[in-house]
Amino acid sequence: MKALIALARKYSIVFWAILLVFSLKLGADLRSVGFSVKPDPFIILDEHTNVWHGLSIRSSGVPAAWSILNAYMVDSQKTGAGGRIDGFNLTVADIKPSLGNFSSYPKPAIGVAEYDFGRGLSHTRMVQPYLDHPPFGALVLSLFVNKDAKTFGDVSSYDMRRSAIYLGILTQFLIFVLALQMSRKPLVGLIASTVYGTVPSYLLVERYALLENVMAPLILLALIILVFAKAKPSRGLLVAAGVVGGLLALTKLAGWVFVLAFAALLIYWKFKIKDILCYLIPAVVVGSLSFVWGLWLAPKLFLDLFLFQSIERGFIGSINLLVTAFKVSIFNFPVDGWWLGGFIALLLIPKKREYMPMLFSIVATLFSALWLVGANFPWYFIPLIPFVSIAIALFFYNLATSPTFSSILLAFLVFISSSFYWGYGVFQKNQPFGIYRLLFLIFVGAGAFWAFYKKSKRFKKVWFWGVILLLLTLTLLNRRSLFFILDNWGKLPLIYTPGTF
Repeated sequence: MKALIALARKYSIVFWAILLVFSLKLGADLRSVGFSVKPDPFIILDEHTNVWHGLSIRSSGVPAAWSILNAYMVDSQKTGAGGRIDGFNLTVADIKPSLGNFSSYPKPAIGVAEYDFGRGLSHTRMVQPYLDHPPFGALVLSLFVNKDAKTFGDVSSYDMRRSAIYLGILTQFLIFVLALQMSRKPLVGLIASTVYGTVPSYLLVERYALLENVMAPLILLALIILVFAKAKPSRGLLVAAGVVGGLLALTKLAGWVFVLAFAALLIYWKFKIKDILCYLIPAVVVGSLSFVWGLWLAPKLFLDLFLFQSIERGFIGSINLLVTAFKVSIFNFPVDGWWLGGFIALLLIPKKREYMPMLFSIVATLFSALWLVGANFPWYFIPLIPFVSIAIALFFYNLATSPTFSSILLAFLVFISSSFYWGYGVFQKNQPFGIYRLLFLIFVGAGAFWAFYKKSKRFKKVWFWGVILLLLTLTLLNRRSLFFILDNWGKLPLIYTPGTF
């Protein structure tokens, strides 16, 4: 027996690596099923504009895309610049824009074209220069568009979302690394990675060609580098983290909140001022390129847009945070208990020093969404999903090692019930209430047993492996859930409550 234990320890890295690869493969396969058509590609037009933005820069150096912000209309009325769609840019007076002639080019230019996003032709207002967002995220999202696409209308939904699929795989791997760094437990990292790669609601929002799906791996990468820098102080690592932080700010305005949050984390860790500056200076230099870029292209337009994004944007209300915590409030999305359970799990994260990188990032995400009025839009919370996945992993690890009556009930009422409903119940002609009642009694009984009975070591081992078996079962049910949800998209069965419709 001792020889077997020694052998297992010797090859433990290989063992965990194999399981991680399997988790990544499972996530990649599920992530790619029907990704170009579900969720509906015509609901969030920011998907199209993000990719178009990147393609226009790669085509001519001048950004162009769809926008409805009023500043373009106001400024274009003064210049009288009507544009004609020409490739991935707008030509004015038969002159195609380039970085060489743009200083004297009429701006902003506006053109209208008809595009079919999946529900018939619609008039779409294209603007140039497009300055709603910084350029880095758009360049990333446009990387895998087919080279045969010559103009905006040629970009298919398949090409539009390909980068998001690869970003999801990268994010899943980085979740494992960060969870391992903080918890020192490969099992926690593996659970977190698998949760991110198999929970239906997480998989569906990962598919969107949105800037938040570019931000998520950048946030994780910056944190991983900073945790390494804390363990083994290195100014080179701090500079690298600063560059990544700068790319966050170069992806979206909300990235600046994370730049400051990571600086606050270094202060919490009691880094010296010189070391903090090693991080902060490259972050500010790289992130500020977006301001230099906008002011060079069209200074008045850039300032008008910045003022709108910062101050004048309409606010629906912070209560939308509660709505978002309950479900993904985007057309046709199912009610997924893992989404709600993840937000609950965030409240249960141990308030220990090793989890401070995670806690600082969670606060930064929530602050940026509320401060920048992102709570109006559910996708602003996408950067939260990696930390939700880690929080769920910590919850289940604690459930396996030190369960309580409340944690057992929470696992059943939220996570297990959701997977049971979507992965099994919906396939039956009538909901299997008998099985549900039996499971309810089992978990209530288990909770009562743990609360009132002195646990033996043997029983603890049985319980631990029982929870591992439960997680495997939930993973299989979540996989099955995704296929059912995709097959019935737009006509999902309602979770029935008497007195409602």
